Amino acid sequence: MSTAPPAAETFTIAVCLFQGAQLIDFAAPIDIIGALEGVNRTKYWTAFGLEPPQKQLDFTYLACDKEPVKPSTGPLLTSDNTYDEVLASGKQFDIIFVPGGMQGPDEVEPSLIKFLAVQVPQTKYTLAVCTGSWLLAIAGVLDGRRATTNKASFKVIQAATSKQIQWVPKARWVVDGNLWTSSGVTAGIDMSAAWLEEFVGLETAGKIAAMVEYKRRNQDEDEFAAVYGLV
Repeated sequence: MSTAPPAAETFTIAVCLFQGAQLIDFAAPIDIIGALEGVNRTKYWTAFGLEPPQKQLDFTYLACDKEPVKPSTGPLLTSDNTYDEVLASGKQFDIIFVPGGMQGPDEVEPSLIKFLAVQVPQTKYTLAVCTGSWLLAIAGVLDGRRATTNKASFKVIQAATSKQIQWVPKARWVVDGNLWTSSGVTAGIDMSAAWLEEFVGLETAGKIAAMVEYKRRNQDEDEFAAVYGLV
């Protein structure tokens, strides 16, 4: 007779979707940290003969409206709720995940920016990949903080955002308090793997990395800063 795993501490996580969001920015990291999704505690882990972790994630996918979201490539996506619905409800998420995309500041959906401005200061963790940190900057939540972003867009973003933000030119990812920001695209996978080490510890994070057969790069491994003339 199988025994149910012990109860886990649940953390709510909002994945921020928008038209044109870079698919790999969120799909790959979410697939990795999704090993902690509640449903996987009795499926994913037991399939590998492992003891389920004592933390689990409850995912909610958000968008500006109920229309299907078309990412940079791939299939249409549906959301669970809108940003306005969440703000109206007063719900606060523990973790927020923000991908990047090709949109400029004039194309950013206002409801997303308002959501970030309200939610991010109160999160336990906010993770932004690539130009997702530009969205955080527009929302005003990076002032006085260290952050990085896509190196191909680094100079443009640095010039367009608050002078109170300390943009770090050479870093695979940057951690400042509850804010985790990564360099471009695939750097988000490394950042998310490193975040797991903090969130659930080295042993559990190592088991997840072994399941997906991934070896992350280190925080200071950023040859693209030189490629784009930032150092």
